[in-house]
Order: sequence, then C-alpha cells, then structure tokens
Amino acid sequence: MARHARTIRQQFGRIGLAQHSKQQRTLHTVGAAGHGTQFRVARHGHWFAITRHAMPHHQPVAHGRWQCKAHQQPSRPHRFGAVLDMVNLLIGMAMGLGILAAASTWTAMQWQSDRHTAQRSLAQQDIRALMDTLVHDIRRAQFRSQPQHFQVSPHQILFSINRNDNAQRDNNECSGFRLNGTALQTQTACQPVVWTSLNDSRTLQILSLNFEWSCDNNNGSLGDLLWLQITSQSPHEPTPSTWQRHVRMRNVHARLRPDVTTCNSAA
Repeated sequence: MARHARTIRQQFGRIGLAQHSKQQRTLHTVGAAGHGTQFRVARHGHWFAITRHAMPHHQPVAHGRWQCKAHQQPSRPHRFGAVLDMVNLLIGMAMGLGILAAASTWTAMQWQSDRHTAQRSLAQQDIRALMDTLVHDIRRAQFRSQPQHFQVSPHQILFSINRNDNAQRDNNECSGFRLNGTALQTQTACQPVVWTSLNDSRTLQILSLNFEWSCDNNNGSLGDLLWLQITSQSPHEPTPSTWQRHVRMRNVHARLRPDVTTCNSAA
C-alpha cells in the first residue's frame, strides 16, 4: 500500500501538483475497489478519487459522492431543456418576422394610398386651372373687336381680344379653344394659326370639350351666356370627371353679335 502511495505522489509531481505550495494536498487511502486501490487527494478543498489503473482520468468526488461531471454525458432533462430553449427561440423569431412583415405591408399600402391621393389632388388642381383659364379668357372675348371674329361651335370657340386698344386686330390678338386628341389647346397667333397645348396628356387627358351659346336679348342684359363642359381623366383615376361652368360674355350681346348667330333661344 505504501508503494502505491509513493507511485501516486510521483505521478502528481509529474503533472505539477507538487509545485503549488499554497494548495493543500492530502493523500488518503480509501481502500480496494473493483479496479484496484483508490485514493483521495484534497485540492482547493475538493476531494479527488484516483485509482491505480485509471490515473489519467480523474473523477472528482466529495466525501464519497460525485461532484464534478465534466467527463460525464449530459443528463436527459438537461438535453430536453436545451431543445425547449431552441424551440422557444425559433418561435420568437418567427413571431417577430411575422410582425415585421405585417408592419412593412401596412406601410407600403399606406404609402401607395397617400401617393394616389396626392396624384388625384394634383390632377384636380390642373383641371381647375384649365377651367379658370377658359373662364377668364372667354369673359374678356370680343373686347373692342369685330363681331365676325366671334365663332362658337359645339367643340370649339374662336374670338379676339384687343389687347393694346388700337382698334386693330394684331397677330397676337386671336384667341380660342379647341380639343385636339386628348389635349386642350388655345390659339395664340392669327397668321399663321398657332395652337398651344394647355395640358400634358401623359398626366391629364381631356376626353371632351363642349360649348353651348345662349343668347340674352333682355334690355338690361349683361351679355350672352356660354355653357362649357370638360370631361377629363388622369391615369390614377378609375373613372372620368366632368366639370361644368357658365360664363357671362360681357362683350357679346344683342348689339354686338355676329351677323350669323348660332346661339340658342333667349336666356
């Protein structure tokens, strides 16, 4: 037995245990086991059981009970807990990704709705600007101009404006409106005749342009009445929009009408 104890001390000296003076090492004989003589060594306050035939594999015990399980396989409950933690992690990640996808979809739909609303608002502003232009110019039609320069058809109107008050019809005093395809055009020159588009057909299409001239033969007439209608549609509108206005032509009345009158019955 003493010989075995010396052998164990020598082996501990080889692995460096004897070099730590501050560590208390005590070797006690436990007794014979199935694999040979067993000893207990105290290190850092813990006991290690050592057998003669299994010296490289130290298995720590404390007072005869196993303490360190570094060389043992994890128990079944421990493995079940690790699997459960992994499942919980995957479920949490799936829920987080689902919430993120829902938030992204809602944001995209809201952005698209706001974009369509803004585009429809711009289209309405454009058509209002066109209507205001028509009303403003038609209201000033035939100011100090000859009656024969005024012509109204169901889809076109021609008139002149004496811009410089010289009692002559200059080349830039011819005006009017017509529909060319899906573009609303205005006349800007007499000779040669020049028509200029007022809208961009890519963003706003004018589908129809209609005029109706109503004569006012009353003594206190403030001018004949012109009814105009515009049907428009933008690429972002599912259905066309119709706009109507009535314009009082202050310079067109019973005394200043053309010889060939095409207006309707008296208003």
